[in-house]
Amino acid sequence: MGIGHGATRDFVSFLKYAEKDDFGNPNPLAMTGLRARLGEERAPRTLEAVYSWGRSQGGRVQRDFVRYGFNQDESNRMVFDGMMPYATGSGGNMWMNFRFSQPTVSAQQHSRRFSHEPELPHTFAVMKDPITGETSGTLQSCLVSDTCPKIFSIESANEYWNKSSSLNHTDADGRDLRTEDLAANVRHYFIASIQHNTVFDATARSARACQQLVNPLYNGPVFRVLSVALDEWVRFELRPPDSVVPQVQNGTLVPPETVRFPEIPATAYEGWPKLPAVQLNPQAMNVNLLLDFTNVPPQPKGPRYATLVPQVDRDGNDLGGIRLPYLQAPLGTFTGWGLIKQEFGGATPDICQQLGQFIPFANTKAERLAVSDPRLSIEERYASQGEYVRAVKEAASALVRQRFLLIEDYDRMVETGLQKGTDLWKTRR
Repeated sequence: MGIGHGATRDFVSFLKYAEKDDFGNPNPLAMTGLRARLGEERAPRTLEAVYSWGRSQGGRVQRDFVRYGFNQDESNRMVFDGMMPYATGSGGNMWMNFRFSQPTVSAQQHSRRFSHEPELPHTFAVMKDPITGETSGTLQSCLVSDTCPKIFSIESANEYWNKSSSLNHTDADGRDLRTEDLAANVRHYFIASIQHNTVFDATARSARACQQLVNPLYNGPVFRVLSVALDEWVRFELRPPDSVVPQVQNGTLVPPETVRFPEIPATAYEGWPKLPAVQLNPQAMNVNLLLDFTNVPPQPKGPRYATLVPQVDRDGNDLGGIRLPYLQAPLGTFTGWGLIKQEFGGATPDICQQLGQFIPFANTKAERLAVSDPRLSIEERYASQGEYVRAVKEAASALVRQRFLLIEDYDRMVETGLQKGTDLWKTRR
């Protein structure tokens, strides 16, 4: 079941280092022709660097690839110089190198619950797990061979609710790992209020099984800017932005049952705020169970790992991560989790696959008071279309300064914000 890793290693190594294959066929990416034109001294001999990006299963493939030592080729050279796995959850392990292997499946709340994935290692860094006593880490093999790539591990909000992502940077008891405990060649980035899959046209659509509109936030701009940062880190040793994740110590990473508006005291109000027709069931979260795989089917054993989720701001939007301009200048509440309709999931609200949700703000104060919506209406937030566009510009400018947004994407977002504002104010009139 691991032949895909072997094929990937050998093929990428061939493209990166070889002049020709074993049968004399030339490497199409070799620099032979360029050296003939420019001379041996002026032209590069091989590719400078090779990078990989993957979402969900594709990201898990990358973590698994490194975990089993495949980033070292047969001549002991590094294969991938940089990796950018997205939406892998903690560990990102694949069901390979185990009996009944099924590398295409994923352990989720409603399906494949007891398949291989949540087990150790949870972190990139090599650490001792206090529950099992096992010492492991995704980088364990490549550290021995000095073939560890530079890695940007990026997560959506859905992975915190559905894939135990907090265990990438917290211990088994839910405490923040210290910076010195994390791997130096890895950065962790959380894109706030993003669902697992995103849509390019940023349109909030309905989903057959979900209670609310599907989350329209688009994460492409973050991937583009981090691609540049990864290349600069690999080729020029230019330090990338520090990790940005929610943390227990500053209150942005909490148990799911304590997600609430921060300004409402827990003693007076506990649980998700009473938004119109929106529920929250903390028990819907997909927990990380320690499983005994010597049994078929696997059986839970021992204590449960503490898995935490992002706290929210007064609009119900996530804190503690990279917050896109349309989240900082919001027109509604965006979540990485969504709830399934009763007819699909029973009387108790449960998580709706890997989708998030969008709950629009009321247009006017009168409209929100009529439905007891605690969130400010659009007219209370933005006095004019120009004020809304200005809020988008300010948020986008801050991200550019923090190196989380390219200038070209700043321009796109401002243009889109102008169109959103135009459409919105036409509707209000």
